[in-house]
Amino acid sequence: MELQGNVGPLNQADAAKSPLDAKITLKHADLAATGFVDPSSGLGGVLDFDGQLKSDGRHLHSEGKATADGLKVVKGAQPAKQPVSLDYKSDYALDAESGTINANLHTGKSLTNASGTLNAKGEDTVANLKIHGKDMPVNDLEGLLPALGIVMPSGASLQGGTMNMDLNAEGPLDRLVINGPVSITGTHLTGFNLASKLGALAAFTGGKTGSTDTLIQTFSSGLRMSPEGLRADNIVLDVPSLGVLNGNGVVASDSSLDFKMLLKLEGGANSLLGSVTGISTGAQSKGLPFTITGKSSNPVFRPALGEDLKGGLQNSLMQALGGKDNNQKGQTQGQQKPNLKDALGGLLGGKKKQ
Repeated sequence: MELQGNVGPLNQADAAKSPLDAKITLKHADLAATGFVDPSSGLGGVLDFDGQLKSDGRHLHSEGKATADGLKVVKGAQPAKQPVSLDYKSDYALDAESGTINANLHTGKSLTNASGTLNAKGEDTVANLKIHGKDMPVNDLEGLLPALGIVMPSGASLQGGTMNMDLNAEGPLDRLVINGPVSITGTHLTGFNLASKLGALAAFTGGKTGSTDTLIQTFSSGLRMSPEGLRADNIVLDVPSLGVLNGNGVVASDSSLDFKMLLKLEGGANSLLGSVTGISTGAQSKGLPFTITGKSSNPVFRPALGEDLKGGLQNSLMQALGGKDNNQKGQTQGQQKPNLKDALGGLLGGKKKQ
């Protein structure tokens, strides 16, 4: 760290209120090792900073630029895959121990703005910020996901599309809690066979189980990010090849997943299952429930059908797909029935007949 400038005359009662005009340069500072942040926060990375401080003894103005490599935001997170740069301006009233800040966060061609207030009356400097990002390329932001504790499955990536977010950030600067809506439009999940992960559930969607490129038409959710992990509420995920997925869940600080989801089938599949799913979920929430557990690097999808739905689903599907008309359709119907049994076996937790 290098500090250059002028200070004085010194304020005998409070040296911090002495007039100041200085330049600060910080190079290759390891945030986790400096002692500037709470080790339990999980915040980490290597920081370069150039800034200026000007004070008349009552008001402090600061502005500067910073770049962070290997940024980590939550406990247990992996370093971001690309650098993040920041430019800011801040005005601070020394007597009131509070002030304002306006900052721009740059990642690739994406720009995120954060503005709000800072208060240092207590042991920590507490922020109350609004964070806004509009039409940001998903490809720019994907490299930041590890810093938030989100690790994509091996070989998987998001390609194309744009992201919008309108968030609030509150709390100590090194332990911010960030929450608000996030949406993504027109991105592709590549290198990951989503249909095969859904297993027997995908048998009723008509989707291509061999495809490793899945179009995500839209995604929206209310997110809450804290040092403990990430929570997603009111998820709406529109995947044209499968249907619409709704649900809620958490990504813990160790990247473990706990999501409860519902797959609402499209077209004929939804019509076929509509009356059956109404047994336990009601006509307005037709679909197939499932859970996502495991780690974000290797998620595990499992059906979560209740016993009443299992029985009704099996009986009604067998009847609808051939039970009544088996004698009339002969061999063609006989070819469908074993495939249906296999799908039902996987969906209801049974074993396929050898």
